Amino acid sequence: MERESSEVVRTVIDITNYQSNYDKIINDPIYEEIKLNKKLSEELKFSETLCNQLKDKYESLGKYCEDLQNNFININNILGEKQGLKKKIGDLNDHNSKLIKLLVETLEEKNNDNKIQELVNRIQEKNKIIKEKNNKIQKIVEEKDKKIQEKDKVIQELEEYQYALDAAINFDDRCKYNLDKLKEDIVSLQHSLEIYITKCKDNVEINIPEVQNLLYQYGSQTDITKDQKNPLIRVVIQRHVIEQILEYAREYFCDSTQPKFMGGMESFMYRRANELIDVAEAFAKKRDGIDDTTKVFPINVN
Repeated sequence: MERESSEVVRTVIDITNYQSNYDKIINDPIYEEIKLNKKLSEELKFSETLCNQLKDKYESLGKYCEDLQNNFININNILGEKQGLKKKIGDLNDHNSKLIKLLVETLEEKNNDNKIQELVNRIQEKNKIIKEKNNKIQKIVEEKDKKIQEKDKVIQELEEYQYALDAAINFDDRCKYNLDKLKEDIVSLQHSLEIYITKCKDNVEINIPEVQNLLYQYGSQTDITKDQKNPLIRVVIQRHVIEQILEYAREYFCDSTQPKFMGGMESFMYRRANELIDVAEAFAKKRDGIDDTTKVFPINVN
């Protein structure tokens, strides 16, 4: 009986020790760190998958740029045709000069009014034909110049966009350990976007009364007119556009009632990124031995 009682006591002690050890493990910061590391690993794998998808998009953009290069070659061909037309105009002018010179020589050599009048009429007819051809050629040249300018403008905008996109996504394995550089690239891309969206295109009329109302809403009593070349107009429009974009983005991305991918891949990525930032902040606060690298980790993720 005493032996059985002893075994029961020992069993109770073992259970108590096991429970105590289990509580220590659960409450141990290292265990919390392991759970956070596991979740971070899963999120990083998901980010790598999204990165691969983005690289595929970039390859498609490369093919588009190749097509754009072919268009650039066509533009050069058009420029060659333009030079040929200019040479024809020069040849026609030279021919006209020769005819005039011939008229002067004929007038000096002959004093026959009938022949002179006939020659003058022929020269006038030729001059009329030359002017008509010259006008047609000039019109063709102007049309080609206009097309070249439009294509050059499109090429310039696409090159600026490609440069900004290259700066944001063209990174190798070392960029995984250089998040500060990635953050600078993103800021640069945002700056380029702000310049692009506030650039006034041709034939766009600015509604000055609405701009004035926006200026009053932002707390400024400055009066502006349509004839003013005031950079304040551009600043007001830029602020309004950015605020509208931010408002629409918050409504679009922060809708937590959407299923996983039903709100669009962008909104899902946005929510995932916020979750990753929250995990990084928790990791930075709870990790043992916090150093400068750990403190800025949430910022690098952001």
